Amino acid sequence: LANWVAEIERFAPALRTLVAHPSAIPTKDLRSIDSEGVRDADLVITGEGRIDRQSGYGKLTGAVTAVARSAGIPVLAVAGGLGEGHETLVLDGIASANEGVTLAQAMSDPLPLIERAAERLVRARARATH
Repeated sequence: LANWVAEIERFAPALRTLVAHPSAIPTKDLRSIDSEGVRDADLVITGEGRIDRQSGYGKLTGAVTAVARSAGIPVLAVAGGLGEGHETLVLDGIASANEGVTLAQAMSDPLPLIERAAERLVRARARATH
């Protein structure tokens, strides 16, 4: 997710985006994020390998989503896969990288799948806001 910052700056320079993922922000900083840490963002993007019911209870994705939602900031997430209860996070958008492929295919070459999931997510969000 960290490479999204450069892409967002390139294609949507006015969009103030917080990529809330350990690839972009150190985990210790993410664990302590609060409304002050997200207040300047127009959009929060997060993700994890599998988003499910547990994601809302103690995982960084759930914590970041709760803080952003309480501040009124939309949250998008990219996941390697979705499990039961993923909807409990109440995300503004979610995309799964393993959509339409087997687990073996997803594990053998995940990067293109993650990129396509992110693209689907951003395109859907753009359509929803226009």
